[in-house]
Amino acid sequence: MEQRINTENNGKIRIPLSRNVLIFLVFVGISTFFWFLFVLSHKHTVDITVKIEYQNQPKSYVLTTSLPEYVTVSVNDLGFNELSNFWRKEDSLAIKIDLAGRFDSTSTHFGIQQSELHKSLAAALPSTADIKQFYPKEINVGYKRLYQKKVPVKLMCSVNLSRQFTLKSPVRFSPDTVSIFGPKDVIANISEMKTTNVRLNNVDKSQNISVGFAKHAHITTDPKTVSMSIDVEQFTEKSVTVPIQALNIQNGKRLRTFPSEVTLTFNVGLSRYKQVTAADFEVFADVANNDSSNICILRESHKLPFVSSVRMTPDRAEYIIEDK
Repeated sequence: MEQRINTENNGKIRIPLSRNVLIFLVFVGISTFFWFLFVLSHKHTVDITVKIEYQNQPKSYVLTTSLPEYVTVSVNDLGFNELSNFWRKEDSLAIKIDLAGRFDSTSTHFGIQQSELHKSLAAALPSTADIKQFYPKEINVGYKRLYQKKVPVKLMCSVNLSRQFTLKSPVRFSPDTVSIFGPKDVIANISEMKTTNVRLNNVDKSQNISVGFAKHAHITTDPKTVSMSIDVEQFTEKSVTVPIQALNIQNGKRLRTFPSEVTLTFNVGLSRYKQVTAADFEVFADVANNDSSNICILRESHKLPFVSSVRMTPDRAEYIIEDK
């Protein structure tokens, strides 16, 4: 029988599949599927990679050997499980090795034995998996003791604020002390731990920043970082009138200044505007070392860390000294 060739649809040639060909392809697909199931239901030997996670290493010891990050395992397992491991992320299959209690100040090394690794691998792999061999078979851990010392933290920070902003409070950091670990002769010469240099520009909002320590050969720290807090707010200008006080005047004498008070103008954060009063400031006229002139330079004093850019008007005053 002749088979018609369809040349419709823009001249493309279509050769129709006969019913027998379609039946043949279906049976091929079914056969392939059952063959695949048969293969997966039997055991096969494959190599897989298992990640090693080391836990609870004491801070008072440092490792002198590089520990392996992975162990290669030859396992005999069902094909279904092998297929599952193939699609699994590499780092999701892992064993945990607890290092706590293994370090001894009288020794410099210890070993993680083959039996322990085998037990950990068996717990991490499917129960149907038969471990044939693995590498490395054991792990040798070399170490040396570190000495500990607690020293103060020195914050290396520079903060430049945006216009119309001021610090609401001094820059704070926590903790203010840190434990350092290292060889005895090295930590003996360390009196403080400096942070890395932090330079912040155009700061216009409060923020918390984690700051690490400057690198120091053979030294580790606990904690690894300190938390730095910067509280900022917008500021405004305020003025107060403050009386002039005499300083270093002889007994039995009295100082009279002209004017008798000055105006202090300064910047203060909005949250403390009402809090600051004239009583927080002092202005002194010190004439002890003055020359023959009857004009003295005035000096302002205050203990408010959140007040800045204090201007005094006037900054000089005429004076006379009288008997009481």
